[in-house]
Amino acid sequence: MKKFAGNLANGVLILVGTALSAFSMGVFVLPYGMLVPGVTGLGRLAEIWFSADVTLVVGACNILLLLLSLVLLGWRFAATIVLGSICFPLFLGVFQSIDALQNLVEDPLYAALCAGAIEGVGLGLIIRAGGSSGGSDVVPIILNRKFHLPIAPVLYGIDLFIIALQLPYAQLEALVLSAIYATLYTVVMNRTILLGRGNVQFEIFSEHYEAITRRILELDRGATLLHGRSGLLRRECEMVLAVVPIRCMNEVKRAVISIDPSAFITVSSVRDVSGRGFTLSDDRLPLD
Repeated sequence: MKKFAGNLANGVLILVGTALSAFSMGVFVLPYGMLVPGVTGLGRLAEIWFSADVTLVVGACNILLLLLSLVLLGWRFAATIVLGSICFPLFLGVFQSIDALQNLVEDPLYAALCAGAIEGVGLGLIIRAGGSSGGSDVVPIILNRKFHLPIAPVLYGIDLFIIALQLPYAQLEALVLSAIYATLYTVVMNRTILLGRGNVQFEIFSEHYEAITRRILELDRGATLLHGRSGLLRRECEMVLAVVPIRCMNEVKRAVISIDPSAFITVSSVRDVSGRGFTLSDDRLPLD
């Protein structure tokens, strides 16, 4: 039941993120002529070259890539992109068909800012849920699995190639708007992914390390004792190492200072944490 609820929540996040991404693309990016990477960029090129419908081209490409991933990578990977692959072109078509949403803002700069912010939140939600919007992401993953090519450079190469094909049809203003849009959505996407998930690492040097350790454990946080030696006086000492969510940083710091106001404390940001208490539950690891 718990697993089902988790999968349902992730599915909702992917749907919301896909809807936001499609809204950004259909209401702000495409109407204002910004350069677009990925499958949507191919759809824009097809519109320029053959007067084809962007939504139909994106949908056809996504379905083909979804089938390709199913054949070459298996159903487990295909399941992670199926929602984005199918729902993105559907949402895009709906938003493009609503006349009231076209030319929503008069200033193209506002359009780029809105596009970047909304797209960043959408993609961030999708990635947080462990999903993918599908599209051109599939190609580098297949090449990585089959030929061990690095994913990031191949993905960037594909996107740059698709953007380069659009350059002859873009004005200077569109290039500037595209740069603003891409920069903003990258920043917002990273912030959204890390929202509420950041962790900090405490390194605490104190003669009262035992009391500090007990207090941290009472706060339902983990702690590790590391043996060391002071640099100036060469005294043997113990260091308390603790990794806690960023929202608990001040609580832990106040607890340490209440025990030893002269404790030497360093706090640093932690990019990724795994193991018991974070990615593994206590019942999956033997007790020390």
